[in-house]
Formats: sequence, C-alpha cells, structure tokens
Amino acid sequence: MYLDWYVETGAFSPEQCDSIISAGLSKPLEYAKIGGDVEGRVDFSFRRTKLRWLDISEIEQVYTRIFLTVKAVNRDSFNFDIGYGIKDIQFTEYHSDDMGFYNWHQDTF
Repeated sequence: MYLDWYVETGAFSPEQCDSIISAGLSKPLEYAKIGGDVEGRVDFSFRRTKLRWLDISEIEQVYTRIFLTVKAVNRDSFNFDIGYGIKDIQFTEYHSDDMGFYNWHQDTF
C-alpha cells in the first residue's frame, strides 16, 4: 500500500539542524513562486512563503542524507523512483507575522 504523505523523524541531530539553519539563513531571501514554468510567479493568495536556496556543495553530507532518505521514501512509500540528484535545496520559511502558508499542491519534476 502506498501513502499520501510521509514524515521522517530523527533524521538529523540538533547540531546538524543548526548547521542547516545557519547555511539557509546566510542566503538571500526571496518570496516563493508558484507555477511549473521556469520563471514562476508570486501569488500570495496561494502561497505566502519566503525561501532561500542552499548550495549543495556547502552542505554536502546533509544533502547526501536528505537525498538518500527522499529517494528511499519515494520508492517505498509512493512507488516513485527518483533516479537522479537534486540540483538545489529550498530552505523555506513560514512566518506567522505574515500568515505564511502554502495551499495543497502536488510537486512535479
């Protein structure tokens, strides 16, 4: 049986989480976009999120762990094979002071 969603707990130590947060906060902040096209568009009625892009080379060990976990979960829980690496990692922030949210959506490749 395949799942609709999955949560991984305990994948990273508090120290590893701190290093991910530090790497994320060091990057330029932008409003998240929606849409499958290359440029996308900002639409606060659908997604009110701030994000930063992490360079994989700066967090290579963390990236490897994330990718191997995501690959296994997608294969085992969703019958979906991710046969390649991920180019960048989104460091996403949802802030209560600006009512951050992202409506239900399906990620695509």
